[in-house]
Amino acid sequence: MRVMVPLHKVKNLSNFNTPLQQCIKNYMEKDNFLSIPLIKGLLKTWPITNPAKEVVYLNEIEEVIDQFAAVT
Repeated sequence: MRVMVPLHKVKNLSNFNTPLQQCIKNYMEKDNFLSIPLIKGLLKTWPITNPAKEVVYLNEIEEVIDQFAAVT
């Protein structure tokens, strides 16, 4: 958590977004209830002035919620 959420703050997130999302999926497979702190962390670092990055965040949050709903 202390590494994956801050990686979303960098300007060139688009360069490694896909591997980061895969890493998050693998992380959540270990314990699905880790999705709640992950979503809270993403909301804390929300990119207010960057619409393209907001879309990336929304897609990632949607995937996290879908994965959480599929298991529970």
